[in-house]
Amino acid sequence: MVRRSVFAAVAVLVGSSLAGAAEGDGCGKFTLMSTGENRVVAFHDGGDAGVSLGDVRVGVRSLIDEEGEPAGLYRWYITSIDPAPPAGSTGAALYRGYFLLPDGMIMTEAVYEPASAVENTQSVSVTSGERAIVAGTGAYRTAQGFMLEDVVERHGASGRPLEKTFAFSLSC
Repeated sequence: MVRRSVFAAVAVLVGSSLAGAAEGDGCGKFTLMSTGENRVVAFHDGGDAGVSLGDVRVGVRSLIDEEGEPAGLYRWYITSIDPAPPAGSTGAALYRGYFLLPDGMIMTEAVYEPASAVENTQSVSVTSGERAIVAGTGAYRTAQGFMLEDVVERHGASGRPLEKTFAFSLSC
């Protein structure tokens, strides 16, 4: 009876180690870019007129990899979460981003204070900064780490209108 239990435990450990190695295929450091192509942004003024609690901005962008090949979609939303920002403050916003890639999905999240009230939910681009990796599926199911989002020049080496880079640093 003890031998069967030990054998089963060893089989589980070996199986989970092999599964972990396969899951790590999509992890490490890599960069994706968003383009001006196939971008849709919508704004919902969910609270009082102007920037207020409950305002939501949602969007979707096409992604390309470092070689300029299609790499998936980036879907995101930002919600105003500060019911009464103090005088001189822009309040707080919750950002969530979903990177839908061929080998799985990566979810990022951040709470931040926008640089301006318009940036909170009414501008068409999310503030640059560091985002936590909070979930994933497929090759990214056990992903941990962060993503740095940055605005870049309008035209990259490929000549396409690049708007943002997303530099991932993941461990799985």
